[in-house]
Amino acid sequence: VDLLALFDTAPLTPEGMRADAGDPADVVWHTVAGLAGYAAAAKVDVEELRGLEPREQALAMLRKMDAPQLLPESRVDDVLALTGVRSANLQAQVDYQPKPYRDRLTYFRTAGSETAAGHSPGLDFWSVLALGGTTVHRVGGTHGTILHDPYVHELAEAILAAGDPR
Repeated sequence: VDLLALFDTAPLTPEGMRADAGDPADVVWHTVAGLAGYAAAAKVDVEELRGLEPREQALAMLRKMDAPQLLPESRVDDVLALTGVRSANLQAQVDYQPKPYRDRLTYFRTAGSETAAGHSPGLDFWSVLALGGTTVHRVGGTHGTILHDPYVHELAEAILAAGDPR
C-alpha cells in the first residue's frame, strides 16, 4: 500500500459505542457534531436533549448552536437520516477490533473535528496503531463536509501531495 489515508475518523471505544447507541440524545448530539464540528456542538449540553422526540432533539441542537452557516434548521431531515445511519454504524462497530498497522498512516484532520480544546480524538486513536508513524494534514471543513464543495478540492490536493514520493 503506497498510501493508507484516513479522512477525519475514529472509532469509539466499545463502552462509548454501547452508551451512544443506547441513548438517542447522544446519537443526535454526535451526529450534529460530526456535521457542524465539535466546537460548535460544545455549546449544547446533551442533557438538554434528553426526553425530547428525535426531531425536537435535532431542532433544539441546531437552534442552540446558533450557527446557521454550518448547519441550518432546514437540514433537520438530513440530521435525522444521518442519525439512523450513525446508529447502524455504531452497532456494526461494537464487535470491530482494529489491529496495529505496520507502515505509515496519513491522517486528514478537519478543523471542525477538533474539540473546543483543539484536541483530535481520531488522530490520537489512529496514531497509536500506526507503527510506522503518522503524517497529519489539516484540511478545511468538518467530518460531515470534508467530501463536499469547497472542501473536497482542498482534500484532493492534499491527497495528491501526500501520495507524491518527491
